Amino acid sequence: MRKMPGTSKARPLPTTRAASLQPFLAVLQSKGVATQALLERARVDAALLGHDSALLPLDSCLQFLDMAAAEAGTESLGIEVGLATPLEALGPYGRGLRGCKTLAEYILQGVKRYNRHTSGLSLQLQRHERHWRVIQPWAPQLTERRGQALAHLNTLAITINSCRAAAGKTWCPPTANISKYCEPAMSYCGLFVSTELRRQDAATWCDIPIDLLGLPLWGSYGSSTHEELQPLTGALSDCVKQQIQAMIDRSDLSLPAVAKSLGVSPRSIQRHLGREGLSFFELHDQCRYHTAVNELTGSDKPVTDIAFDLGYTDPSNFTRAFRRWTGVCPVEFRAAVSIPH
Repeated sequence: MRKMPGTSKARPLPTTRAASLQPFLAVLQSKGVATQALLERARVDAALLGHDSALLPLDSCLQFLDMAAAEAGTESLGIEVGLATPLEALGPYGRGLRGCKTLAEYILQGVKRYNRHTSGLSLQLQRHERHWRVIQPWAPQLTERRGQALAHLNTLAITINSCRAAAGKTWCPPTANISKYCEPAMSYCGLFVSTELRRQDAATWCDIPIDLLGLPLWGSYGSSTHEELQPLTGALSDCVKQQIQAMIDRSDLSLPAVAKSLGVSPRSIQRHLGREGLSFFELHDQCRYHTAVNELTGSDKPVTDIAFDLGYTDPSNFTRAFRRWTGVCPVEFRAAVSIPH
């Protein structure tokens, strides 16, 4: 039977936030690894790495991890990076966890926020009578096997390191499982000194005893930025919308630039947006409008700075666009909404 137009469901696009790679780059650079060439070979847009919430194709990032581990000569790269990574280095995902008061709150929020930080990989939580089990299932749809294994180990090391903030610097999980796809002869960097370590299946997980969950975390100086992460659905049109928002300050923001950053063709984006009755220009315009209104009503930032933040190289172009959106210039709009009622 012939398929009717528009009835086929597009496969989700696995992505992760650009902040995921920053800790890896820091460790690799400290080892003297030339990361720029590796990023280019993996087709990761290095220009996005300064935008924490920007999206990167997950398979490209995993390919980068694979090549980086080979270049650095270590199968323990994921663990090394996880142990060296403060939560603040993980962008909105990590900064939002910094205010968790107890280990239980951290685990609950960590699982929730991780699943908004990346799509294609996930975290799950199983609650048992004597422990909670944090699980990273294997994602068979991803093509980079070693890269995924390194990502698993990185997540596990960050989880254990955060638990140590509550339970002590030498704490080890009583039981853990390392994915069977991880190299068997690798070094675990002291993560499992007293752990019953297994290699039973493809998932990676560790157990956290119930009696630790109420322990305070990070003391009184912990603070959350309350940065919310939009869920990553994997739908291409949603990815494009989030990418425009993340890249809004770039003057070269265009359909080809966004397509390249997501590892897809401009034609694919046009086709998916067209199914929703949208165009790239309309999405870009809407994003600039909403961001401009938020800045004008929620800050005292000069109009010129707002224009540059929206990717305009000439503030007068921003003024003309704003007048087209609202009928008034930005200064008049700000003055009107500032009048008390």
